[in-house]
Amino acid sequence: MRIGEFWRMEKKFDLDERLIRFAAGIIGIAQTIPSTAAGMHLANQLIRSGTSPALNHAEALGAESIADFIHKMKIALKELRETYTCLRIIRPQNRIAEDKLAPLIDENNQLIAIVVTCIKNRALEKDRRLPQKVTTSTSITPFTFKFPVQIQIQYSPQFIL
Repeated sequence: MRIGEFWRMEKKFDLDERLIRFAAGIIGIAQTIPSTAAGMHLANQLIRSGTSPALNHAEALGAESIADFIHKMKIALKELRETYTCLRIIRPQNRIAEDKLAPLIDENNQLIAIVVTCIKNRALEKDRRLPQKVTTSTSITPFTFKFPVQIQIQYSPQFIL
């Protein structure tokens, strides 16, 4: 399967599969970059940042908490943004055909939007799961009960459950 064919396939919404196909497309592009010093540097960076989102997403699926999931997805997002910048650096060199590069850049943008939405949705879910905070006045004054022996009880906000 050639690079351009990855994006002509039916795009069902399976983020894991899309990230894997994206990583495969990135590897294909990286292999076509000339073997100059700059080319090798960009190709190596592109492979690292372009394959990382699939790996981080797989890690996120096994997250131990919502916070862990969000953290791993933020790493995937960071790598997708880095990949996007790397593709934009490669594009003006005109060494890779636009019909091969444009679909990857478009998929990169779509994946960024999807991952941002995943992070926002999980953050909202995390917020809904948190117990409602008890609001107390910060100006609680001590009060006294008078018994045959005087006992003074003071309440501090940190002891209120």
